[in-house]
Amino acid sequence: DWINLIGGKNKINPFNFNLSPKDTDENGNDIETGLPDLARHIGQLETFLLLYDRSLEGSKMMYLKQALLELYNKFGINYKSKANELNPEDYPTFSDLDKLLNEKLKLAEGNEKEKIKDILGTLFDVTYGGDSYLWNGKTTVKTNTDFIVFDTRDLQESSDNKKRAEYFNVITYIWNMIERDRKQKVLFICDESYLLIDVNVPQTLVFLRNVSKRIRKYEGGLCLITHDIEDFLNPSIKQYGQSLLSTACYKVLFGTDGKNLEEETELFRLTEAENELLYSQRRGHALFIAGTKKIHANFIIDDTELKYFGSAAGR
Repeated sequence: DWINLIGGKNKINPFNFNLSPKDTDENGNDIETGLPDLARHIGQLETFLLLYDRSLEGSKMMYLKQALLELYNKFGINYKSKANELNPEDYPTFSDLDKLLNEKLKLAEGNEKEKIKDILGTLFDVTYGGDSYLWNGKTTVKTNTDFIVFDTRDLQESSDNKKRAEYFNVITYIWNMIERDRKQKVLFICDESYLLIDVNVPQTLVFLRNVSKRIRKYEGGLCLITHDIEDFLNPSIKQYGQSLLSTACYKVLFGTDGKNLEEETELFRLTEAENELLYSQRRGHALFIAGTKKIHANFIIDDTELKYFGSAAGR
């Protein structure tokens, strides 16, 4: 299944319960929070909305979360509701939120009135504009195959906040697909993973770190691909990014230089020879790390494999 996530017929409703993986302690045991599914998802929705527009943080987000709880209750969803008992048709949409906020606006006064107007203005494009094709509506994505591609290519010309919000929306949906069946072997490949990083909203990286800790319990594996390792090591999110990178079972480092090379040399304790291998940036050559072993790998693509690269750039 090739799913183009520009919207339209392939839509993932952010209001769906897509629950984050539980955190684990130092021994790998689950940390039970005891939070109901609705409370856990409100936290996910808060992250999504802040990735979309950080002007919603603070008192506006507090007001918005109260409105979201009221909205879910209107749809018969409360703290006793279970994610596995709900269908895509059961959830509200941004149009429903817009309707509720406009009802509140009619009765509001003073600061509350201005706050609602600000929220409505921020979410206008999600409800009525171009972003409505991405997020305003019931979830319509259906997958029935063993190989699924969630294609974000058409989003590349969009703003970073829009890309990050949709990327987060997608990976939470994918995680819940994985969580439904603990016995099905699955490889979750996360390309352009730097898009998940926002130094002001570290919850996205926390989510991915928790996926990396838990996915083996679901007969699964996580593969991260990124151009810039330094994105993961910004001081404000380094505790999560470094944990995610250093605990990977296998690492393949291709040629690089500058700050990226400095960070890789320090993080993976590279020798001078290993550092020179990456600095040379020879096509097909990489440093392969498996546990404590490091080897010089040379990837040779034969003609049969090369034809699958297509006729565009990148060959």
